Amino acid sequence: LIRLQLPDLRILSHYADFSVSVYVSVCKICKDFGIRHAEELSILRLPKVSNANENRASFRR
Repeated sequence: LIRLQLPDLRILSHYADFSVSVYVSVCKICKDFGIRHAEELSILRLPKVSNANENRASFRR
C-alpha cells in the first residue's frame, strides 16, 4: 500500500506491485490515476525510524 499526495494536497491510497521493476510499477500507477507522463510522478521511500543511540558509535579506548 502506498499513499500518493497530489499537488492539490489530496492523499490517495493505492496498492502497488513492486515485485516487478520500479519503472513498470510507476507506469501502472500513472495509468491508474490518469497521469500522462511517468516523469511527473516520483516515488520516495521514507527513511526508517531508528533510535538515535544506535547511530552513535562509541570510540572510547
